[in-house]
Amino acid sequence: MKKYFITQLLVCDSGADQVEAVNQLLAQEKTAANLTNTLNVMFYNQEAESLKIATIRNLLEKLAYASYQGKKSWHILLHADKATIPAQNAMLKLLEEPPAHTQIVLTVNEPAALLPTITSRCQIIHQATIMKVEPKENEQAAAVLAEISSPQFNYSRAIELAQQYKDRERAIELTQGLSRALVDQLETTADNNSKIIQLGTKIIEAKRALQQNLNPQLALEHCFFSTIKNNQKVQ
Repeated sequence: MKKYFITQLLVCDSGADQVEAVNQLLAQEKTAANLTNTLNVMFYNQEAESLKIATIRNLLEKLAYASYQGKKSWHILLHADKATIPAQNAMLKLLEEPPAHTQIVLTVNEPAALLPTITSRCQIIHQATIMKVEPKENEQAAAVLAEISSPQFNYSRAIELAQQYKDRERAIELTQGLSRALVDQLETTADNNSKIIQLGTKIIEAKRALQQNLNPQLALEHCFFSTIKNNQKVQ
């Protein structure tokens, strides 16, 4: 079965080595998924040039071919915030119709330079938070994911759970952990993929709301309530 992955937008610190930042992200992903093999990774635009529409079109052709190989591959578009508007519009097509088995990562210094329609379709990750997640926190996120995915999860428990994450930083770390746990599920099961993707969308929306200074408890409650509704639909 073909598998699709949410594009990740890695916001790097000014002056940071974006390749190194991506390598840190990949190392964290391997740790979270208990992988020991080498990841299939390709980097683009290491020269940090202005990205033209022809470059994005060539990338689309390469990704279309890579998706037929059937194995997950990582494609890293560095300095994506240097893309021209026509190039970004071409990039948007890629995000709307991602190739199967392909994880796309866009790295930027200035996310505001991207079209809002691009950032809204990405899981936003800040470089400063990459290495903060400990194995214990990974296990906690997996436990929360199992609970909110259960048919027994209810509104009173959702409120109680959201109250445990009143601190904004903890709430953001939870959404990041939930996203990683969902990726693990997509890689290990062919069941209910649509449900997993729907939940992933709600988690991304919650993280975006948290980054926009919405009350952490309210952001998580909204996410959890949506999950309950989705759980009821599949029963």
